[in-house]
Amino acid sequence: MAKTFDMGRAPLKESLAPSTVGGEKPSPYAYEHKVTLNSEDMGKLGISEPQVGDVFHVLGEGHVTSVDQTERDNGEKQHTVSVQMKRMAMNKKKAGGESALGAVSKGISEGSQDEGE
Repeated sequence: MAKTFDMGRAPLKESLAPSTVGGEKPSPYAYEHKVTLNSEDMGKLGISEPQVGDVFHVLGEGHVTSVDQTERDNGEKQHTVSVQMKRMAMNKKKAGGESALGAVSKGISEGSQDEGE
């Protein structure tokens, strides 16, 4: 499986960001990174009764649906990509161990690397 990265964004400068919004600290994670699943979706993935705070391993295949590039008046370039998730797998992370999905993904990754040699 590919290496994972923390997708939290750097905090805004204190002069630009209030310390709290509505009495709560804002999340460093972008709304765009959130995946929302309804009951039908969870059923397809074999997920029942998840609890707030549960951690899942997620494996997916996404197709790029749009790519945008803009340039601001200060010369800063910004790139945006939209990815439509078309295939997914999710397994609840087991305490102190690797999930079955993680083990399978690791095996596939290692097998793919062997083929490239």
